[in-house]
Amino acid sequence: MLLQTWNRQYYQFHPAAPEHFDQIDGLLSHHRGWLASVRDRTIDSFSTSDAAALELIFPEFEMVLGPVGAAKALHLMAPRLLPLWDRAIAVAYGLELGRTGTNGSRYVRHAGIARDQSARVRGDAAVGGNILKALDEYNYCRFTKGWM
Repeated sequence: MLLQTWNRQYYQFHPAAPEHFDQIDGLLSHHRGWLASVRDRTIDSFSTSDAAALELIFPEFEMVLGPVGAAKALHLMAPRLLPLWDRAIAVAYGLELGRTGTNGSRYVRHAGIARDQSARVRGDAAVGGNILKALDEYNYCRFTKGWM
């Protein structure tokens, strides 16, 4: 339900049938070990081995949820390690989204950008909470809404 609300635009064009939820459950089961291993980590620890795994995992989620929904689902599983994005944010960072299923490397680059941004401002301590959430709020206000 959260993904349907949070990713409303995707679900306007891709109605959620029971099979869709089975696919999500299958992805979560298949990647349970990796997701458990990254659940409590922060973006500051994002490494080349994380990048290699994520580049393979992201397209699987993307095929079921679209590129924005995949990022949202993965963020829910590891909220301090895996960043959020939307199309406008991806474009703003020079990561214009390709066909569904081809955006794993772009998402990995986005995670690297978020890691570098976090390092520049000194991570969670700079915002008194989750730096990824703060970065997403900034990106959303600036690039998605154009409020700043």
